[in-house]
Amino acid sequence: MKTKKGLALVVALVVFIGFSVYFLFVSRPAPFPAHEEILAQLNQLLPEVAVDEIQDVVYVAPRHVFVPFKTKKNDYGMSYWTWRGKWKMDVKNSIGAPRLWMINEKDPASYHFVWNIHPDDDVNMIDLYLIRHRYYSMTYTTKTDQTEHRYEPGIQLKEQVSLETKSYGVLPLSDDWVTVMRMLDQMEAPKPSVFDSFFQRDDLYFGWRAFDETGDESKNLHRSINGSSFVNRNVDQLVRYLNPSDLGLIE
Repeated sequence: MKTKKGLALVVALVVFIGFSVYFLFVSRPAPFPAHEEILAQLNQLLPEVAVDEIQDVVYVAPRHVFVPFKTKKNDYGMSYWTWRGKWKMDVKNSIGAPRLWMINEKDPASYHFVWNIHPDDDVNMIDLYLIRHRYYSMTYTTKTDQTEHRYEPGIQLKEQVSLETKSYGVLPLSDDWVTVMRMLDQMEAPKPSVFDSFFQRDDLYFGWRAFDETGDESKNLHRSINGSSFVNRNVDQLVRYLNPSDLGLIE
């Protein structure tokens, strides 16, 4: 009798797990909620950032949606939503400077730059970068009486984005960037994956720069780099603001 009860419990557990997996990851997502419902959910969390206008609803992937917004204090922010049985907000951010949304941290093809730059900051164009500084090391091994030299060339990839028509945007990593990141990951083997420690490395990072309509570097970014954040799931990373000296090691 105990065996039958145990078997029934196992079967029930398997059915429950299978149903949960299907419901969360396989079933078709419901339509994204109307603006009124999204506003209500946005203002339940981090209520001091009171949202009063949703600028757009952008499907980044079938189960992932980017929602830029404006607040009652005239701040420009953004939020990320994921379908997990229902639409749930992962991040609410009143800081509009570029971030990197990693839908799947292990897969750079799922990475997207997202931003919502405040118009008062006078930004007409942004440059987005993937940078690795060149590196040289020399290691002497007493046992073999040999010196190992290791050189890693610098990498600098750039995408330029216009902000003339709208303050916000989403940009997936290009195929070239994805290829480079996967190549770096393979070069790290048998060390831990580069994606496990990518953002803990000082020599490898994403960056950005901002320019006004004359092509000069924007000097007034206060509205876009200050603000508050609510994080329900850690799915994004900072994109560093770069100085010209940060590019000098490559250019």
